[in-house]
Amino acid sequence: MTMNLFFSVTLYTMAALTVAIILSFFYFAHIRKQKRIEKDIRDAYIQKNHRAWFNFLYRKEPLDKQLLWENTAELKAIESILLSYNRNTQDSVIRDQTQFFADKYLTEDYQKKLSNRRWSVRMNTLRRVAGFHMTTLNTVLRDMMDKPKSIDETFTLLQIYQEILPEEFVDQLIKYQDNLSEYQFKQLFIGMSQQIKNMLVPMFQSLNKVGQYAFIDIAGKHPTFSDHYNLMALLDDEDQEIRIRALKAMSEGTIISDREKILSFMDSDIWQERLMVAKIFAKRPISENETVYRNLIEDPTWWVRNEAARVLSLTHNGRAVLRDIMENSDDKYAVDVSRAFLLKTKGGIA
Repeated sequence: MTMNLFFSVTLYTMAALTVAIILSFFYFAHIRKQKRIEKDIRDAYIQKNHRAWFNFLYRKEPLDKQLLWENTAELKAIESILLSYNRNTQDSVIRDQTQFFADKYLTEDYQKKLSNRRWSVRMNTLRRVAGFHMTTLNTVLRDMMDKPKSIDETFTLLQIYQEILPEEFVDQLIKYQDNLSEYQFKQLFIGMSQQIKNMLVPMFQSLNKVGQYAFIDIAGKHPTFSDHYNLMALLDDEDQEIRIRALKAMSEGTIISDREKILSFMDSDIWQERLMVAKIFAKRPISENETVYRNLIEDPTWWVRNEAARVLSLTHNGRAVLRDIMENSDDKYAVDVSRAFLLKTKGGIA
């Protein structure tokens, strides 16, 4: 009896599992079929209407109402067309036409989607709003910013604020900065306008450490005179990491406004600061800084000595200094590193 019950339960379980597998197969087959149909509709729409969209976006011809979508697949095709144009051109006419269309025809649909319970729907819609530079959803965006949300939504909203609500960006950034990683800070800072930069500099101390570090790193990418003087002001900061990053950012440019201030870090107890001195003067003629590099090549830290020797090895005059150090210095480590870099250079020791 017990054995019969066992076999009955086993057969029932196997039958149920088989039915579940069959149903899953048909379900996924249906999903794949629907995706193929949707793709065919999108492709057909783009093939039929790409010229009309070019005329509307590039030539500013009146919009043919037949271009409006009749189903979700065609809407996705339109979004694909608009995003493709925006990503591949900086033409102000195309961007203006894209924004005009999105503001006029997509606002109602996107407003509903921004309140959708599904995270993916909200995120995709936010990316569309950002991509089209829409201005008709500002009230909705402010409401979203004030409500609990995911980190990704916060970051995307801040990106939108940069483009659409720049005058409110800094306040929102400081309010929600603890949700951001250093990478996300950098993504925001690397694309910031001069208007936002001018607002952010006086608020620098209101940023958390992660934000401050990111701001300094980005300031060094393509530094202007204004960036340089902002970085110089940070060299008196009590935070060691702030000073090191400011020096490193300055080393990526060519501006040196206060030579003595930078040289004072040669006496720093922190080897990373001494290392940055070697990097900052690397783009200047050796004839102006021979004494600097003769001192740095005798530094007690290998990284500093190595950087000083590397810089000297880059020019004819620098290699002459290395040969003199190798032949006459009493510092064993300076001699060794000079020889090592000269050996790397064709004809360096001869």
